[in-house]
Amino acid sequence: MALEVFCEPNDEKGYVTICKYYSGTIDGHSNFYLESSVMPVYCDICGCFQSKLYKNLGSRYGFVGSFLCEYCGSSVAVRDNDGILDSVVCGSIELNFSALYGFSPSILNLLGKKIRLNLFAFLEDKPNFPLYCLADELISISGIGYNTDLDFIAEAGFPVFPGEALKWLTILEAAGMKGFFLDGIKYLMKL
Repeated sequence: MALEVFCEPNDEKGYVTICKYYSGTIDGHSNFYLESSVMPVYCDICGCFQSKLYKNLGSRYGFVGSFLCEYCGSSVAVRDNDGILDSVVCGSIELNFSALYGFSPSILNLLGKKIRLNLFAFLEDKPNFPLYCLADELISISGIGYNTDLDFIAEAGFPVFPGEALKWLTILEAAGMKGFFLDGIKYLMKL
């Protein structure tokens, strides 16, 4: 079990993966969620995301580790789902990576309609598919632009975000869908 500062955010690849639920379908296709071993962390005492990314190196009975908040100095415990990296709990706040990174059935469905591609069918035979690969494929297939204006990420309160998730979010922004990401953040912060 360990949680450590992730020092190489520019070189990251494959830390955010698309995984298949093994129960439930949408229009006859599997449903998907994200797992992420690299993530932002949140202090529930002062309400601030930290300025560095952290890497989950594993947990024991769900306990990953703790970090000292760089703003208020509090020690914040981080827990996961004991081997399933779909979310972490920082103190009392759960960060669900699918919601945090703007990846849900409704987003996949709407984006698929915009680019005329059934994303559920596209992902069906790609278990543990890296999110950056999906982003690259969508840029290639659809011609959708890759927007490098990341101001909306900072406006949502994130000083740093995993590069793979940023690429996905900028595609959503370029497709006119950044509101889904911002709505997800608002929902998470109400918990």
